[in-house]
Amino acid sequence: MKKLYLVLFAFVFFAMATTPIIAVKNENLITANAEIKVKKSEKIRIQTNALKNNNEEQFLVYITDKRKVEKVSLSEYLLGVLSCEMDESYPLEALKAQAVAAHTLLLYKKAQNKGENYDITDSYLTDQGYYTAGKRLKKYGDETNKLEEKLLLAIGQVKNKIIYYKNKPIMAVYHDTSGGKTENAADVWGKNYPYLKSVNSISDMLNPSFLSTVSFRKSEFEKKLKSIGGKFIKNKAYIGKITTTSAGSVKRIEIGKNSFSGQKIRETFNLKSANFDLKYEDKRFLFTVRGFGHGVGMSQYGAYYMAKKGSDYKSILNWYYKACKIK
Repeated sequence: MKKLYLVLFAFVFFAMATTPIIAVKNENLITANAEIKVKKSEKIRIQTNALKNNNEEQFLVYITDKRKVEKVSLSEYLLGVLSCEMDESYPLEALKAQAVAAHTLLLYKKAQNKGENYDITDSYLTDQGYYTAGKRLKKYGDETNKLEEKLLLAIGQVKNKIIYYKNKPIMAVYHDTSGGKTENAADVWGKNYPYLKSVNSISDMLNPSFLSTVSFRKSEFEKKLKSIGGKFIKNKAYIGKITTTSAGSVKRIEIGKNSFSGQKIRETFNLKSANFDLKYEDKRFLFTVRGFGHGVGMSQYGAYYMAKKGSDYKSILNWYYKACKIK
């Protein structure tokens, strides 16, 4: 035991005696590291600015809340879309898949809007979401530079890649989370797109927010339904026949005297998707909803899961957009 104490005493004495030397060495090391970090940060800043401001194609984006059109570079636009549309914590390959889809949709919309004074809008309802530098700063705060660097890294690796079907950019739509299977575009919008076909996306069911519920008192439910022309049969069942798509979303549903599309019910009751069940119990109408979004094209959560499992961006895109080429 005495030997143990002697060893401990010697160690403490040595530590105390050498602390100033170690401190000086550590101070020098910290200074050196700080210089390295500054140089690295400066290098990233220069690279980021070069990526944002190089002589690349410019696009005209209609900013809804400003009611004006702004000209932005491709990289700046894709940065704005990724920051708005996808979780920045997702793996790099998922972010790359999103960047390619966003770029492709931009070109598709530009062709559609020929003759307008803009190429695309910043509305996710009609085109795809887009955050200006001000909105990105508001969202990310002190993490803005760090997170933008990650997004720009993904963009820089794929910014010249486009998804084509028969040598034309496709309508590369996407959504947050499917109901376990993506939708045929024809089932949702009534128009067939050969590359927007239903595919399995079972991993979406692992999303913690996969299921959501919304309930309404009978009076609230009737009021909302009346706002879209709904009429009721007294003392009879409200909910009648329901037809669904192959992916499980509601195509048509009979409520009272009327038949409605699943999309109309989704909009009226502010549901996350049209993939829902509806029942009446305890004097309340209860919606149980699966997934988030229209369900067509790439599932962003599916892209996240595939990337986590080792798939690259091309594999992700080829899974969700059929019979297409990425070039």
